[in-house]
Amino acid sequence: MPEDRQGGRTVLFFLSSNPDDCIGGCMHYHFTQHDLYDFVGILVIAQASDASVGSSSNENVLEVRMRGSQTALENSADIPLSPGDYLLAPKYGSDRAYSRSVISRDRAFRSSLRRRDGGCVLTGVINRDADGDSNNRDWLPFESAHIWPLCNVTEWVRQSAGRWITDSDGLSEEAKMNSPQNGILLCSTSHVLFDSHDLAINPKADYKIYPFDHDSFGYSGKHMSIRARENSDIGVRDALLLWHFR
Repeated sequence: MPEDRQGGRTVLFFLSSNPDDCIGGCMHYHFTQHDLYDFVGILVIAQASDASVGSSSNENVLEVRMRGSQTALENSADIPLSPGDYLLAPKYGSDRAYSRSVISRDRAFRSSLRRRDGGCVLTGVINRDADGDSNNRDWLPFESAHIWPLCNVTEWVRQSAGRWITDSDGLSEEAKMNSPQNGILLCSTSHVLFDSHDLAINPKADYKIYPFDHDSFGYSGKHMSIRARENSDIGVRDALLLWHFR
């Protein structure tokens, strides 16, 4: 996770096998330790022989420890989450296998959006230097964004939002959040404004972009890129855009 995306987040996640590389984060306000386990469970896929993230088993497949502690965090909805750095480790298999699964999942989501969208779907800026390679450095100005954010996994499951995802049969409700149907490619400015709900897309108005504050970057009157819309198997689901818009 780039350092400029960590700002303001009071909880940061690290792999126990690579404790200096932040892979995600959130604010600790209104979160419990149980919420933390739910959240990190969709960031990673622990490779286990008899358990998997999103399984029906009540047993945790991840251990979460605050940095500097040797004691695993209790998975309890009654204990408020404290700010700090948290190390994640699988109960099954090795850290090395766990690290590979994280990278694979993140890359799959990001690469799908790069291939589908080709650039920022709000500004219309296209990456014309990628040469068909979804992993080269020419993509650095573009960021993959979740429409329904990963930190709201509990609400995603409660509302059965995974029913809108049509390309992930057989995956758990949590894993469906990483479908490209729940994502768009944005430039960094658009990403910040989208995540903060300072702008949104209304698919019922021909995917018009609505800025809800000062429109310093000229989004008013623009429309989301055609190639990202629900006219393809991996296009963004209109229901998710409406959820974000409302």
